[in-house]
Amino acid sequence: MFSLFKKKITPEEMEINLRIITAKIQKRESKLKGIVDKNREEAKHALREGDERRFRRVSQRYGMAQKQLKYVEGLTDTANAMDDAIQMQRGMKDLVSVTEDFAQIQAKLGIDPKRINKAVSHIQQASEKTQAMAENLAMTMDAALGNQSIEEKEATQTLKDELIGELSAEAQVKDDLGEKIKKELAKEE
Repeated sequence: MFSLFKKKITPEEMEINLRIITAKIQKRESKLKGIVDKNREEAKHALREGDERRFRRVSQRYGMAQKQLKYVEGLTDTANAMDDAIQMQRGMKDLVSVTEDFAQIQAKLGIDPKRINKAVSHIQQASEKTQAMAENLAMTMDAALGNQSIEEKEATQTLKDELIGELSAEAQVKDDLGEKIKKELAKEE
């Protein structure tokens, strides 16, 4: 049972698991985008009707969904960065293998293998740095999602301003259309 925890995951297994997780995250991201859009439309409708209380309630749901969406988008970005790191690590491993074979050939030909070993060492260090970078991306994303209460208030106000702008534009279009209809009716009389 404990051997399961000691087993090291191969890059291939990690890549498969990462792709499965990424697909799940993208599916959640799509659902959240739908929820955000729906809440935005509900908030717009509440403002149109002058229902400030309903607008506040819906804008809170909008803000929570928006926060979740940003978090999930960050997870998607992190997953993509990790996939890039895995691909880079795979390329590095292939390069190390080829370089080792090349070093053996050079040794047989009498060329100094120390230079090749130094290059292989640099490649391995680059691979380790890439993996560390992927881990740091995940930690940075978590830290960036810290305190957002002021941002939530600003987001609600921004949403309100956007929706009021849209509603006033829609009202202007309706007024213009109403004027055109009145003019056409006046011409016919």
